[in-house]
Amino acid sequence: MGYGESVFDGFQHGRVDLWDVTLCFQHSGRGPAVLLLHGPDRPHTTWHRVAPLLANQFTVVCPDLADPSRGNHETALDCVALMKSLGHDEFSVAGYGPAAHLALHLALTHPTLVERLALVAAEPPATPSPPAPAAAPAAFFPATGAPPAAEPPAATAPSTLVAPAPATPAPAAAPPAYNVSTPAARTTPATLGGSRKRRFFRPVLVVWAAGGGQSDPVAGWRPWCEDVRSVGIDGGRHLAEDAPEELAAALGQFLDHGTSPVS
Repeated sequence: MGYGESVFDGFQHGRVDLWDVTLCFQHSGRGPAVLLLHGPDRPHTTWHRVAPLLANQFTVVCPDLADPSRGNHETALDCVALMKSLGHDEFSVAGYGPAAHLALHLALTHPTLVERLALVAAEPPATPSPPAPAAAPAAFFPATGAPPAAEPPAATAPSTLVAPAPATPAPAAAPPAYNVSTPAARTTPATLGGSRKRRFFRPVLVVWAAGGGQSDPVAGWRPWCEDVRSVGIDGGRHLAEDAPEELAAALGQFLDHGTSPVS
């Protein structure tokens, strides 16, 4: 199906030319703005059964993130530019599968723009490790390099103390790039917002598939999110297709307290 054809019931096709990419998207509805992000294993049509249900109460925007070469920074900027081009200065974000990591990255790097964050059918990223303890200060000795005697005789005491030359710090390693094709298991603190100390303080909903003996993954998201809750839906791995009504209802109830309609 070509880009000029709408793939969601009642949705319109759109495209926006950004600095170095043309982003295609589907959009429809009225009310608070919601950005739906898809994972690498499925196209943006992942949301085709959920998006029309959400459009009854939200302005739904579903971009086609088809370029796997774009990293986390570029993709987040693409999404922000898309939403601003449509007049949305604040919006909620829902990420499906591995795109939940991209959604979290967007929220961490643009926390004043993202009202609410939904993470759907996704494993949590690697837990951020605490900062390494500060190294003990190096002992200061005279230029000889040997520790001085407790009370050196005046005749033998060195007349001048010379500080050792400071060590040249090793260059910081560049953070690994993240894009929508990165497996969830490889997502690390460095790929999420560029800092393992960042957290998202606005409301977060974790939606997980309760079928198949899976357990609630909410604890794995708490290192990244301050205000997080979860809901389990009886369905398989592809919740958007297995239980679209239940997923839309859970998202609608959560997101309804988010952004205001565009005037």
